Amino acid sequence: MTIEARSPSREFDVSHVEYGSLRDRSPFPIVDYLPAMLAEDDFTRRFVSGLDPVLASIIVVLDCFPDYLDSTTTSRPFIDYLGSWVGAPIAPGMSDSTAREALLRSASLNAGRGTMPTLSSVLTPRFGDRVSTAESGSTTVSREHLDPTSWPSAAGPSLTVTVHRPGLSYLEWELLEGMLADLVPSTVAVAMVIEPGAQIGSREASSDDPS
Repeated sequence: MTIEARSPSREFDVSHVEYGSLRDRSPFPIVDYLPAMLAEDDFTRRFVSGLDPVLASIIVVLDCFPDYLDSTTTSRPFIDYLGSWVGAPIAPGMSDSTAREALLRSASLNAGRGTMPTLSSVLTPRFGDRVSTAESGSTTVSREHLDPTSWPSAAGPSLTVTVHRPGLSYLEWELLEGMLADLVPSTVAVAMVIEPGAQIGSREASSDDPS
C-alpha cells in the first residue's frame, strides 16, 4: 500500500513511500522509549522493533495530515473525498489537475451555485462547445399595488441544455444529467435538446469500451 500524500515542508518526501520501506525510518522507534530495565532485554527489544513498521506508517500519515487537506498536495482519492464535503463538482474521469482546480474553486462556486455563470464554468471545461445552456430569464411586474395572487399566471423559470455535434458518449450523457441535477435549483425546469446530427452513444458501446 502506498502513501500518495506529499509534505513539501519536510525533508522526508512521502509522495510515493511504501509502508514496508518505513521499517528502518520510524521517527520514534519504540526501543528508544523503553525503561532501562526493559531496554536491556533482547526479546523485548526485538518484539517492539517488530511494531515499528506498523506505527511508522500511522505516524507519517498523521504528520502529513495538513497536506491531505491541501488541494495542491493531497492524493487523488482524497480529492474526491474532500470534494464530497464541500460540494465541489468533481466528476468521474476528470483529470487530476482539473479535479484539483474544481476543489480549489469550490468556495467561489458555492457562492454562485444555481446561477448561469457557475453552471457554465463547470460544464465548459468538461464538455467544451459540445454543450450549451440558455435560461428563460423573465420577470413579472405590475404598475399597480395588487395582491400577487391575482397576477396572471407566468411560466416558471427554465433551462435549456443543448447537445451539439458530434455529441456525447453514453457515459458523458449520464455525467451531464448528474451534474445538472446537482447544480440546477429544483425549482428550475430543465429541457435537454439534442441538435440534429449530434449522437448520444449507447449503453452497450460504453460497457464495451476498454477505457
